[in-house]
Amino acid sequence: AVVTLSTGKRPHFAVTGITLATFARRVGADLHVVDTLGHPALAGFNASAQAGRSSHFIKLPMLKHFLAEYDQVLFVDDDVLLSPLMLDVFSQVDCRKVGAVVEASHVQGWHTMHAKAFCEIYDLKRDRKVWKQTC
Repeated sequence: AVVTLSTGKRPHFAVTGITLATFARRVGADLHVVDTLGHPALAGFNASAQAGRSSHFIKLPMLKHFLAEYDQVLFVDDDVLLSPLMLDVFSQVDCRKVGAVVEASHVQGWHTMHAKAFCEIYDLKRDRKVWKQTC
């Protein structure tokens, strides 16, 4: 399964979600977008929140939920723009192992520059709502 957490106002997901869905389709994975705090995948988090625990680890009960259903889960932040050339990580990482990418810091404006390039490559000006909120 390919999983992302995207709650609240996240207009960039109109663009990044396209690449996420495309990747999931290409590798034959189910795509799950956890878009509300009431999502069943967050039941463990909601129980912790009601007990007064920190919300810093909201992704952990969510991943536990999906790992109970799937042998392999790829979690991708909702602001990540996947390359069309991205390898099938499911075939690259043994399902008994954990694969991770350490995000390096980038100069200010790096994300904006790449988002605008993505918007231009895919001609997202046609959809004014997406262009205005994202590009």
